Amino acid sequence: MKRLKSLLGILILTLCLFGTSCGGSTPSKADFVLYYISTDDNLTLVPVDYKRPAENEDLSARIDEVLKVLRTAVSGTKSCLPPMGGVELNGFSQENGAVILDFGKDYLDLGKYEEISVRAAIVKTLSQLEGVETVYFSVDGDVLTYSGNNSAGAMKAESFADISANSLLNTKEAKLVLYFSSEDGGELVREERSLYYRSAMSPERVVIEQLIAGPEESFSRKVIANGTKLLDISVKEGTCYVNFDATFAKGAPLVSPEVTIYAIVNSLVELSNISKVQISIEADSNVKYMETISLNQAYGRNLDLLKKAK
Repeated sequence: MKRLKSLLGILILTLCLFGTSCGGSTPSKADFVLYYISTDDNLTLVPVDYKRPAENEDLSARIDEVLKVLRTAVSGTKSCLPPMGGVELNGFSQENGAVILDFGKDYLDLGKYEEISVRAAIVKTLSQLEGVETVYFSVDGDVLTYSGNNSAGAMKAESFADISANSLLNTKEAKLVLYFSSEDGGELVREERSLYYRSAMSPERVVIEQLIAGPEESFSRKVIANGTKLLDISVKEGTCYVNFDATFAKGAPLVSPEVTIYAIVNSLVELSNISKVQISIEADSNVKYMETISLNQAYGRNLDLLKKAK
């Protein structure tokens, strides 16, 4: 906290260079936003409107532009701090959609919640750039680790689920095991994902939202139709009840119905409090998903469709 707040003096000398100044946590409707960090004790992420970097520019040039701006303080009705302002960046590289940011060792001096807020702000900002698929952090060439030597790994905006307008002090950390579809749509592919989410959210809701967002690996497919909304989810006596809107019934393109159902079931059953899953569409379970799988019963774990390692 001290490292971030020590930057506050910069704000007095700096003019607001953006479309809107740092304000409250009202979601921005701008085409592109920069994520800054509030100066209060909650370390809230604050979106600041910014003109999207020209897409005709080289991706490295656009990344460089954004990183430089994230070092610049802004002033306004509610002050906020630049996420890059308190840490040294040795450099960055990008290839095939992956961006690697290498920081100096002073990055490791950040407190737990400061580090989460800095990482979330940078990743959520860079993820808006066309051509950026994942972001990695390293410190003096070594992969960033946290919480018991866990690697931060590949990160996307979704790695920091729904925390932009909420206190980062009220977040939980999760390591999820999710299942998506193979490229041919006929098998399950296992994917591990680490993320932070609001403590008010249930783990099962986080799982479904991550499935809706889709896989991080390029060789996997989404298992839930684009535009699907989760209407309700609850757990009772070990059974998770998942209610989707009507869009779910359309199915994910090129993915077999069995793969979709068991991707959802297996992902949820990875949670310790869930052993079975029952799915409904608009609160109706007396239907067959894609005219193939009846939803009038709860399903348990089934790894028969899991793709075998070669």
